[in-house]
Amino acid sequence: MILSNGCEICANFWLKYPKKQPYRLAENAGEQMFLYKCDHCKTYWGADLRTARVLTLEEAKSLFPKYFSRES
Repeated sequence: MILSNGCEICANFWLKYPKKQPYRLAENAGEQMFLYKCDHCKTYWGADLRTARVLTLEEAKSLFPKYFSRES
């Protein structure tokens, strides 16, 4: 099931595996945020040292422009 905040896999990843992190795609040092993407549902996530939240494609492109300019 795909949820509005990602799928069950990515929405619960940090709770289920608190000492693990998914593969990090990019880093935004100014915002102190990292970009992740769920392999299952393709949802982008932005995570700092305390929280993680779903990012829209537009938010992800705005926060991580270098990553998306390479991807094109």
